[in-house]
Amino acid sequence: MTPARPKVVPDAVHPGMWRVRWPDGSLSDMTNLTRAKDAVACFMETEERRQRGRQSPSEGRLCVKTGHLGGRHR
Repeated sequence: MTPARPKVVPDAVHPGMWRVRWPDGSLSDMTNLTRAKDAVACFMETEERRQRGRQSPSEGRLCVKTGHLGGRHR
């Protein structure tokens, strides 16, 4: 079974703004499309590295660390 992947989704209120729906179902803060796509790409690269047992940033690009705050990813 393939793990859930984050998805870029349009914001329901603000046209032209985007959010990331994380695998746990939560939504990111609103952002532009470029940053939303980058967050998804970074998440996927980090997950692939983690699954291969590699955690060194030198083995891939350095992604901005995100965390949980009030049930939302930042």
